[in-house]
Amino acid sequence: MAWRGRSRPQQNVTAPSISLSDLSLGKQRLNADTPPTCFDVFVRRGIDNRGPSPKIVSLGIKLIGSRVAYILRGSPAERAKLQPFDLVVAVDGVRLEAGHSLAEAVKHKRAPTLTIERPAVGAWTMLAQYIVDTSCPLWLGAAMACASGDTDAVLANVHRMMDGGIEWASRPYNDADICTMHLLAAAELGVQIGLPLEPLPVAIGMNLIEFALELGHSEMVACLLQLGHSEGAPQGSRLPHVAHHAELQPPSARPSGKGKGKCHQRSPSGGACSSAGTDSASSSDWSGSLYGSFSS
Repeated sequence: MAWRGRSRPQQNVTAPSISLSDLSLGKQRLNADTPPTCFDVFVRRGIDNRGPSPKIVSLGIKLIGSRVAYILRGSPAERAKLQPFDLVVAVDGVRLEAGHSLAEAVKHKRAPTLTIERPAVGAWTMLAQYIVDTSCPLWLGAAMACASGDTDAVLANVHRMMDGGIEWASRPYNDADICTMHLLAAAELGVQIGLPLEPLPVAIGMNLIEFALELGHSEMVACLLQLGHSEGAPQGSRLPHVAHHAELQPPSARPSGKGKGKCHQRSPSGGACSSAGTDSASSSDWSGSLYGSFSS
């Protein structure tokens, strides 16, 4: 159906940028209560001739629902100045309905016009909270603490998952987890908008211990392996493989993270995971740093 419900926004060749001076002066763009900005952006895509047949280059974005999670370097989306938390609401004036993917909507379009709702940077933390609350806050809290090298926060979240009977050692990251992690990273670094955000070194199918190993947090890996073995590795677990790989890594090869030597730290309460979601909202309160221990 055609775009309705509001007047058509003014079309731009690229998305309007937010200057660092606006952010540092604390202008209304940082206000979480500022309504989203709505605009059209024209995205030009080239042709990839490397395969057996030419194909249109992808937009270069990853989404949670219709919300942009991260943008690939050098992609058409980056050149059009799209940014994390942008919500794609229409393509060429046709609204994206529930269950309709952006990929399908732009599949045969070399230069689609996307209608974007851009929230104020000050709203990013609240939006990230909503997304986390539809998944598993403790699992994502452990993942983000791992990304920042905070062993204490990783172990606090892991112990709470253990207390709540939540499997963590062999649980793999899926696409939604990785997109959420990038949104959390963007929300934490929101005041640096305008600077490129490095993608996290995490892949679909990787588990928490492998993520810590990839980041070079050797003491964190040792603690997590100890906790994983204390629970008893479930059938099909990759813990033995990860443990063997960890033994091959020199302990001093990379930074080892904060809080070393505290493998037995316990959290006083358990936690629980809700069913996984994408872009739904929740009313629970935000607790702690984005990289710290999440409230369940």
